[in-house]
Amino acid sequence: MATSDLTIDKYGLEDELLLQPSRFMEACGCYTAASEQLSMLELALKSAEAKLALEIRASPENFGIDKVTNDVVRETVQLDDELDHMRKGIIAVARVESDARNLMEAFRHRKSALESLCQLYRMQYYSDPTGGDPELRPTGVKGRMKKHIADHNQEG
Repeated sequence: MATSDLTIDKYGLEDELLLQPSRFMEACGCYTAASEQLSMLELALKSAEAKLALEIRASPENFGIDKVTNDVVRETVQLDDELDHMRKGIIAVARVESDARNLMEAFRHRKSALESLCQLYRMQYYSDPTGGDPELRPTGVKGRMKKHIADHNQEG
């Protein structure tokens, strides 16, 4: 999803309101996928750490260890390059999950903004002026669009 999906066309509120649920669900799907991927990577890391710890305890001489202690095993596991690569992958996926969570929150704010705009239209905040001489009165959006279309048709 792009951040352009968060912009609101105040002249197309009906379309915006119809698209909001599907866009929000798409953002939720992105968050769910990232969260699932993060959980799977964390489980894989814990499993790899446990396997490496067992391997160290089974044959410490392969790792250059004379005396096996919990601290030595923990430090050896922490220094393993393959596990370090897995940890960096977890950090990257955690960033994606955070971005997806923020996108969901942005769509919640978008929904609130759409509701507020609808209330403004219901209260006729964006209405055309109705008093005074019609020739002197500025036209609203609809009037300007009709005039633009009429002028364009006369030119063509």
